[in-house]
Amino acid sequence: MINAVFNIGTPVQGMRQTRVFQKAEPVFHVKCDVHSWMSAYIATFTHPFFGVSNSQGSVELNSLPAGTFQIQAWHEKYGLQTQSVSLAAGETKQITFSYRAS
Repeated sequence: MINAVFNIGTPVQGMRQTRVFQKAEPVFHVKCDVHSWMSAYIATFTHPFFGVSNSQGSVELNSLPAGTFQIQAWHEKYGLQTQSVSLAAGETKQITFSYRAS
């Protein structure tokens, strides 16, 4: 891990904790030491261009400036894919990532 490691107990239902990550970090797994089915994934970025897919698997990255970008899609089981996309000012494009079930 790049950011400081932490372990937080939340013994009271509805209890919340907030953590601020100071540095960008690739996806990492967060899990409960007590309940093996409780887990999440976190990634931190140095830019505002990210999203989580909806129930149809789509995500929109709005307000990208003109330029060429490496767009990444990540899935907890199937991993990371990257595509390059170039945008002119005001242009929109659709790209598709496909994962094969194993």
